[in-house]
Amino acid sequence: MNITHVVESLERGGLEKVTIDLLLEQVSLGHNCQIICIFHKGPLAEILENEGVSVYSCQKRSGLDKEAIKKIREKLKDQQCNVLHTHNAMAHYYSVMAARGLELKSILNTRHGMGIGKFSSLVKQEILYRMTMSKTSHAVAVCEAARRQFVQRFIIPRKKSKVVCNGIRVGEVTYQSQDRQRLRFELGISEDMLAMVSVGRFSEVKDPFTLLEAFLIVKKKVPESVLVFLGEGPLGSDIEMFCQDHKVTDSVKLLGYRNDIKEILWAFDLFVMSSVSEGYSIALLEACAAGLPIVATNVGGNEEIVRHQENGLVVSPKKPLLFADAVIKIFSDQEKRERMGANGREWAEKFAKVERMTSEYLKLYSLS
Repeated sequence: MNITHVVESLERGGLEKVTIDLLLEQVSLGHNCQIICIFHKGPLAEILENEGVSVYSCQKRSGLDKEAIKKIREKLKDQQCNVLHTHNAMAHYYSVMAARGLELKSILNTRHGMGIGKFSSLVKQEILYRMTMSKTSHAVAVCEAARRQFVQRFIIPRKKSKVVCNGIRVGEVTYQSQDRQRLRFELGISEDMLAMVSVGRFSEVKDPFTLLEAFLIVKKKVPESVLVFLGEGPLGSDIEMFCQDHKVTDSVKLLGYRNDIKEILWAFDLFVMSSVSEGYSIALLEACAAGLPIVATNVGGNEEIVRHQENGLVVSPKKPLLFADAVIKIFSDQEKRERMGANGREWAEKFAKVERMTSEYLKLYSLS
């Protein structure tokens, strides 16, 4: 198949990572793939270009950009595309306009999150997206919670709604006991510390301040605990100020963006996520694959990954006391940590592989 993927850009994020893994897996199976970025390419484009995959940029301007639509259409025709796979709302309605009159076998869209709020300034995007559904073969959500929400809000017709959960390369990194000691030494975490890690952008939706408030409580009960953030974003300076004001700069480490997250997760004792909204989190899947127990908020698809009392604990969002209590329960019971981590790893081996995700998408392409 000649498959074109369309995204807004290839900036650092879960959507971009899962799209890259999907595309590379499709290439490995013999399909001809290219990817078009509505805006600029972004730093992750290099991963695909190094593998010989064509990455194009439309450099979309503000407002409705007819030149961007024209560029997409040209690339679809050049490739003789027969499967158009778009990611999120804007990429979809731009691509549907570009594909008008072309004989494509399948036009499929994936929504990688939970959509926008009722009063969001992006509501116009959802209206334009809904108008393209008559030209869409399948509209895919990445978790059942998201599919239900899109259908209930009449954004996606029930008959066209599907679920394909995200997948990752589970067996890409293997763990050796000596690796943990080396990694902890490199990260400045001593063996007697209990280290929790959070991976994600410093943004309102990730709600890092609930996690920080919870950590202040945990620190009083578990003095040897440390919190490590892997990420960057607009709230970075506010997080630094919080740590200075509460005198926890020695026990809260801000390590910035890392491109070796899968390799270093093994160094930690617990994965934590305090988001107020999530789709089907790549970060949680990677935590499961690394054998980490998890404390996460019960939003979006989180409970489809973190099964309460099996591979972690789930709590309500914006509840620092509840979050701290869950962390303390896991930190105070080594047997529970090990059991939950093993359960998560076993689940990831069965259900979180990129091969499963790719197979499900290829079946949908063929059903159209």
